[in-house]
Amino acid sequence: MAVTDFLYSYALTKNSVKGVVTYTIGAQSGGTYDFVDPDGTPKVLETATSLAVTISGFGSNFSYVGEYSVGGVTGVVMHTSGNKFYLFTNTGGQTGTFGATAANHAICFLAGTRIATPTGERSIESLQIGDMINLADGSQKPVKWLGKMTAPLNRFNRHIATPILIRAGALGNGLPRRDLYTSYRHAFELEGVIVIAGLLVNGTSIIQCSDWPEDSVLYYQVEVEGHELMLAEGAASETFGEDGDNRDGFDNAAEFRALYPDAVPAEPMPLGRVILARQIPRSVKARIEAAAVETGYLKPDKLSLRA
Repeated sequence: MAVTDFLYSYALTKNSVKGVVTYTIGAQSGGTYDFVDPDGTPKVLETATSLAVTISGFGSNFSYVGEYSVGGVTGVVMHTSGNKFYLFTNTGGQTGTFGATAANHAICFLAGTRIATPTGERSIESLQIGDMINLADGSQKPVKWLGKMTAPLNRFNRHIATPILIRAGALGNGLPRRDLYTSYRHAFELEGVIVIAGLLVNGTSIIQCSDWPEDSVLYYQVEVEGHELMLAEGAASETFGEDGDNRDGFDNAAEFRALYPDAVPAEPMPLGRVILARQIPRSVKARIEAAAVETGYLKPDKLSLRA
């Protein structure tokens, strides 16, 4: 399996034996987990259906990841929603625990991205808590938190962490107004749904910067009260929405918890979220293709958006 197919990865250590569990989104039944050496050499290859099961005596629901073999001991790896991996013998006895750290799942913009505010557009990195920003529905809200994330680019997460370049006009209607750099999983509102940027890559007007010259990327993200659509270079894009442990990937996550110790995650906005290519509405595909032709990045007789 190509490393570039990996969407999630977890660094694991067990009795000085190091490895990585990587997850690739697959069909509706789930995806594929691989347990590999840090250099990418496969240790285990198992297909997981992410079926929730209960291990007797532990009182927690686990998802099956795959079999393992460490130091001559074999068994199964189970994963909990709290980002912990547990090792069990095939008869259900716990034999050890992997400490697991999720890879950075950036949902953010690069410095220099201009965010609409009542006093004009401002670079995202210049925003501060309490500053007002404009929302796509015409209302305004104050910045609750500005997240900063340093996403390392390594062979296990380069695909998900490398910036996406959305060229000026590539989303249609002249938007974004300037070239915009965002993360793979940051979503934009198009035709009544929100679509993650990575699925819009067509190799012409929207590209992934595979030749990024640095070994990490510094991303910024804006949070307001609630999950909203702000305007980035004029394009409607999501503000930060806490989902599971996705806040933990930010460098300054502790700052948020100190400011808002009793905070409750906001409800996701009531729009369909497109995270798989097969979910992209035809109207969105047509809009991106038309914009690519209009801006001169695509010849009219060529189709480029991933099917």
